[in-house]
Amino acid sequence: MSQGVRAARPVELGIATAVLVAFGLAAAVAGLLARTPARSPPPRPSAA
Repeated sequence: MSQGVRAARPVELGIATAVLVAFGLAAAVAGLLARTPARSPPPRPSAA
């Protein structure tokens, strides 16, 4: 019965790390989007 309690901790740590990684990626994407200028230059017409 104690094995179930022991096995629950690694799962909780994995979920916690996954949530932290997800928040980290979201923060990184938000930072990159915030650094980019609001108005993007108009797309150039293709030479072809």
